[in-house]
This record gives sequence, structure tokens and C-alpha cells, in this order.
Amino acid sequence: MDIELQGRIEKVLFSNADNGYAVLVLRCSSNADMQDITAVGTILSPRVGETLIVHGTWIEHQRFGRQFQIKRHETVIPTSVEGLERYLGSGLIKGLGPDLAGRIIKKFGHNTLEILDSDPDQLLKVSGIGKAKLAGIKDSWSQQHGIRNLMLFLQEHDIGPGVAARIYRRFGANSLSAVRDNPYCLATEVSGIGFITADQVAMKLGFSRSNPKRIKAGLLYVLHEFSSDGHVYAPRDMLLQRAADILEAGTAELTSAINALALRSEIVVEPAGARLTDSDSSECVYPAMLHSCEQQISIRLRELQKASPARQHKKMASLLDAVERTLSFKLSKQQAQAVLRVFETRVQVITGGPGTGKTTIVQAVLQLALHEHLNVMLAAPTGRAAKRMTETTGREAKTLHRLLKYDFQSNTFEHNAGNPLDCGMLIVDEASMIDTYLMYQLLCALKPGTALVLVGDVHQLPSVGPGNILADIINSSVVPVAELTEIFRQAQQSRIVMNAHRINSGSGLLEHDGSDRLVDFYFVEKEDPDAVLKSIIEITAERIPARFKLNPMHDVQVITPMHKGLIGTENLNRELQQILNPGYVILERGSRSFRAGDKVMQVKNNYDLDVFNGDIGILTDASAEKKNALVMFDDRAVSYDFSDLDDLVPAYAISVHKSQGSEFPAVVMPLLTQHYIMLQRNLLYTAVTRGRRLVVLVGSRKALALAIANDKPRLRYTGLCERLRETSKD
Repeated sequence: MDIELQGRIEKVLFSNADNGYAVLVLRCSSNADMQDITAVGTILSPRVGETLIVHGTWIEHQRFGRQFQIKRHETVIPTSVEGLERYLGSGLIKGLGPDLAGRIIKKFGHNTLEILDSDPDQLLKVSGIGKAKLAGIKDSWSQQHGIRNLMLFLQEHDIGPGVAARIYRRFGANSLSAVRDNPYCLATEVSGIGFITADQVAMKLGFSRSNPKRIKAGLLYVLHEFSSDGHVYAPRDMLLQRAADILEAGTAELTSAINALALRSEIVVEPAGARLTDSDSSECVYPAMLHSCEQQISIRLRELQKASPARQHKKMASLLDAVERTLSFKLSKQQAQAVLRVFETRVQVITGGPGTGKTTIVQAVLQLALHEHLNVMLAAPTGRAAKRMTETTGREAKTLHRLLKYDFQSNTFEHNAGNPLDCGMLIVDEASMIDTYLMYQLLCALKPGTALVLVGDVHQLPSVGPGNILADIINSSVVPVAELTEIFRQAQQSRIVMNAHRINSGSGLLEHDGSDRLVDFYFVEKEDPDAVLKSIIEITAERIPARFKLNPMHDVQVITPMHKGLIGTENLNRELQQILNPGYVILERGSRSFRAGDKVMQVKNNYDLDVFNGDIGILTDASAEKKNALVMFDDRAVSYDFSDLDDLVPAYAISVHKSQGSEFPAVVMPLLTQHYIMLQRNLLYTAVTRGRRLVVLVGSRKALALAIANDKPRLRYTGLCERLRETSKD
């Protein structure tokens, strides 16, 4: 049962402007005494001096002791003259300090709030307030008034203050009127708020289930769900069916909404045409932005191809011989052809599995380009992949976002069509991870004379975002592709490499013969989920360190197909944390508990901190007083403000998707039939190829067989392949 307390804010220990989370010291009355308590929860713009009525429960924090967990709250406007003066002078209103607040109260007394609400121009009668000061007071008071009214309104509709923070960031002082006029704007314009929440608000406000605003928002929601699953468009029949199930609407209503959205250019409807990934004959419904991106990708790729080759002279082959001598390795015939072809065209794809020499080709291309005085830039989609590229080439590689100078505040790229990159050649590794939007931005930033080399393994998982860029480009047959198939002798000694290729071809694994001889690939057969969990913990914490002398924290990475369940990332992280890093909790973020020494992963690019999605480090310390935490990434210490900590997650176990672009000395992976929806050949292949020195699969043979046999990755609805073919006819 919730407890109600009333108290004045004495201190704001911490406040996150992005999500509204705050830690406060409240001075509450208890019988005849005044008591200071620590209260935590989501409170928009808390100010010292404000009086709050808070509802919630007492909790016991392992490190910080007894705290009051706020579930909802309301601001109490003071009624006494003294209270009003303290309230206005608390910093609540920008530019209005204690002295000026005192003069306002002296002039208007109990009528001060009424003056602020209905006739603020009267403040000009107060000494020290001119027109500029008045404008600032008006704006700040309107903002505070808007926040307070929005909070009260949302609480009446059972919407938490965390949601209110996102709404206010989007609509500002107009938040309340925007939500009342069209609650579905919450789903279409506010990050992190779905259609279901918006629909609940709308129903409480009296909107009918057949309201056109509801139907249009519901269609956009379903289309967004398609994009979240990796699709660039949705077949119209499928879109209508899913929307009808969710909205309980008829075909006529949905058709009318599609037409209205198309007229407003929020979506684009195209004839089906030929789609390599689509057997559905219905029209294709695109979000307008993705439609534009896909169109521009096909146009810009063809424009790049039309330019003259990077270098076109007969001495390239002899120059390559000279480069080989400086690199101390000899290219195979297949590799040499791939290198030379890069200089014969402006767009080239190089693809192949592990051990086929993609890295060797990149090194040769780089040296040959530098010999020809071409300005070469190197990039990859993730920080880990860029770091690996730097290590293998000896030259700096950047993430694509850093290369294009992405600004998270404005969601724009500094390098674009109006300000292209100054380079003669761009080599992009791990190209299978590039989604439609990022590929569009990349191509916009290339000058017509730039040579683009896309390097990647097309058999790995496609991008997390919408699209199947590398596969579509290869399947279109309009861009030269060097597919490397030869596995070099040194790589043939690795069971990891050989099993990766056997998985890709649908063959059985080369397994350990049961002898004491150490190899780099093992399959440990376990059928029961509890046995798999126990085995993973034992293998990670004890057996690998003992037999292979690898550090379980730094060298061993557990990779799993799922987030939920007994052997999903969430539970595996809890279990492995208990074994590998027991101790007291120093930091809590939502449902996550962190300890000193924890293995953590950054899940978003943060260019201010110079840490990127997929970077793994060790949390060394955290301080509520200093409002920061310290994380070691390799040999570099990074100080996190509490506002950035939501981007850190435990990393004892990570998903296969999060492992893309990375390599680890040892990989341990569970495989069970309860993962049925994720048992795909390309997912298993991706996980296995993350291991550099050791891979251990733990699970059932049936699950392994299902994964290897399932060579049909999830269907992705994209039109790029056909667009490239059509563009090539022009």
C-alpha cells in the first residue's frame, strides 16, 4: 500500500534533465518534529523550496540505506506570504532570485500567483524588472506551470512521471494542449511511448475507436513495428491484417487512413514489382523516410559507378608485386584479382568467410592506394570493428558516425552532400551491419570521384536497423563483387574457421575426439536448461581459465540468442556476476545492479566520452555524491555522469546481435530448442566467428541441427535490389 508524505525540497542531490530521475532531500513533518528523508523517483525540474506531496514506498538500498521510492507526486503551491517568497526565490523561475522575489511579494502579497498567471505585465511595476527580465519570467513561469499541469493530467490517466519528461522535452509549454488535442501524437512524436499507451490515454479522454486520428496512428505504429524487425516496407495486405487485429477496424477505415497518410507524404505506396525477398503480390507501403533513403542509395551508387576508375593503367599489376614485397606476404590469384579490381571501378564489394583473406586484401588495397597518392579513409559501423581495423592496418579507422561527424543533439551529419568527405577512397569493413538510413547518409557524403570499397561477410546477420544492404547490393549483380572462397592453409588448422564454413554450408561440425589434446572448438551436449546454465557457469569461471589460461572476465565472452529466459542475457548476467564478481552493489539503474569490477557494455555511441556501441569495459567505481562512475576501457579510464549511465549494461553475457563487429579470445554459447525462433544458420555462424582462440557450444544436438538446417534467415522486405537493377538500365 502506498504511503503519502508531504515535505519541502531542501536539497537536489541529483537530477537528470533527460529522463527526470532525481534524488532529493525532503524535509517532512512527523508529528511535531521535522525529519529529513532521501526520496528518489522521476520528478521534472525539482527546485529547492518546493513543497511536494509524494506517494510511494520505503525501500532499503544496499549502500545508501533507507530511501523513499516516489511513484507519483504533486506540487503544493504555498499559501503564506513567507512560503510564496521562498517558493519564487528558490530558482524555480529563471532570473528570479531571493531579492527580486521579496520585492514582488512585497508589492503583490497573496495575489502574486494570480498576477503571474493572468496579468504578468504588472511585474513591470517592481523595481529591477524591465521588459527583457519580464519576458524571461513569463517564459519560465509558463514552463513550470505547463510541467505542473501536465504531471497532474498524466497522473489522472495512470501515466508515470518518466513519460511526462519525454513529452515535455518534445512539446514544451504546449504539452498539455498537444496531448489533449491528439493523444496519438505520443506514439508518433515522442520517443519511447508506444501506440498502446497513447491509445489508453485517448480512450480515457473519450476518443472513439473509429476516430481517424486513432486509425492513422495505429497504421504508423504497425509500420514502425515492421521497421523494428528490419523491414524497409510492409506488404499492404500484411499491414492491413496486422492493423485490423490491433485496431479492430474495417478495411474501408484502414484504406481511408492509408490514402490520407500517403497524401500527407507520411508514407509511400508503391506497386509490388519484383522483390527478391518478397513473394507477396500486394503493394509495398513504406515509411516516407525509408522510401527516400532506399531510392537515393540506388541512385547514388549508380552515380559513383559511372565515374572513371580510381587508377587505370597497365602498371597496376607490377605495382602490386612491389607492394606484396613490402607487406611480406604473397597474394593468391583470387586475392590479387580482387585487389586490382578495386582500382578498375568506383564501387567494389569484397565478401568471404573467416580465413579467406579479407583483411589481407584490405592491407594490400590500402598500400597500393597510398603508393598512388590516394587519400584513403577507413571506417566500420561499430567502435569495436573500427578498433580491429586500426589494429590490422596500422592506420586509424573511425566509426561511420564519427567519420560523418554525427551530432546527436540535432540528429544531423556534418558531412553530407553539401560538405562531402575529402577522400579519394573509402574502405568500410563489416558492411553487413550497415542499415538503410546509415548507408544513405554515407553515400550522401561521398564526392562523385570517390572509390567505395565495401568489405564484409554476407553470411553474417544483417543490420539491426531496417534493410539488408550488403546482401541486396550483391544480389543485384550491378556492383562488382569479389567473393573469396579459398580457405588458406593456416586457417585450415583452426576448427573455428572450418566449423564456421561447415555451418554455412549446412554440414555437421568437426568435434573434439575426446582426447586430452586441446583444440579450439568444443560442443558440450546438455539437454536440460538448468544443466546448460550450470555448465556455462562452470566452463566460463573454472574450466576455460584452468585449461586455456584465459581470464574469465577479460577473455571469455558468453553470447546467447535471447534476452529473456533461464539462459537469456538478463539471467546469465545475474548468475555470472554472482560467481565472477561477488560483492556489494555500488550502483543501481532501474532493474540493473552494478558492483565494483563489473564487466559492462556501452550500448549507444557517445562521442563526447569517446565510447561506442559495443565497447566493453570494467566498472571500477561509482559515487552518488559526485554523481559519476568510472569505467576502464582497455587502458583508458572514462568518467560517466549519472545521466549517461543508462547506456551501460552488464556484459558477462551479450546477445549475438551485440557481438557483431567484435572478436573475443573465447566464446561460450548456449543452444537449446527453447530458442527455436532464433535458431538460424546465420545467427549461429555469426556467434561462432566471434571467437578467436576458442569456441564452446553448450546445448542439445537437436537445437544445433535445427540451427544449421535453417538456412532461410528471417524474411526482410526491401526494394533496394530491384531498384539497383532498374537504375542500371538507365
